[in-house]
Amino acid sequence: MRSIIPTVFHPSMTAETAARGLKPSEVMQFFDDFDKGYDTTFRWAVVEDAGAAVGDVITDANGGVLNVGPDGDDNDEVYVSSITESWQFLSGKRLTFEARVKVTEANVDDANIIIGLSDTVAANSLLDDGAGPMAAYDGAVFFKVDGGTVWQFEASENADQDTEASIGALTSATWTLLRFEFDGVATITPYIDDVECTAVTFPDLANAGAMHILMGAKAGGTGAEESLLVDYIGVWAER
Repeated sequence: MRSIIPTVFHPSMTAETAARGLKPSEVMQFFDDFDKGYDTTFRWAVVEDAGAAVGDVITDANGGVLNVGPDGDDNDEVYVSSITESWQFLSGKRLTFEARVKVTEANVDDANIIIGLSDTVAANSLLDDGAGPMAAYDGAVFFKVDGGTVWQFEASENADQDTEASIGALTSATWTLLRFEFDGVATITPYIDDVECTAVTFPDLANAGAMHILMGAKAGGTGAEESLLVDYIGVWAER
């Protein structure tokens, strides 16, 4: 499936948008390059336990990079989310999520990572001890678990979930482009570095809730700080 991202945001993916005659006003557009500071008043909220030390910092880098990372205590966690729930999987309305990320494994393969859209953002959005995302939420997320070396992908409506246990290798300390496309019917197709991966099905579109953007990391061991760096993040959805 081709993206709905308009030309001004994603020059390489314009054929589908042009073919359908979509105007910029017909696509809701959110994009943050983390180059103009870090807005915790109107845009982003931070959820973290008392031990997280580095979880919401803009690092010095070309264009700006957000560091989402817990400290070195086992199962310490930090999540950054959009303050509002501004996106929803709706019938007949396509949606695209995209983020450029770098995961640096401090303890070999111990990091737990989540990034995508979720109606719920709270402590244990990633469950302890490598158990993956929440048992019940509305959304679609890329994730990686303690002890794993691959990206996984999941669509969830409450406790009804469709999960792909391996959609591609995760390479530590390497920039990676993550994207998923919802087709406006039921199918959500993930991509890693523009390579199409196995699609999942959103279980119950009629009961889909509005969602936050969710970025998070949880330590899977002790003594080192895991790191999720986000170069940019964006969501585009048909009105």
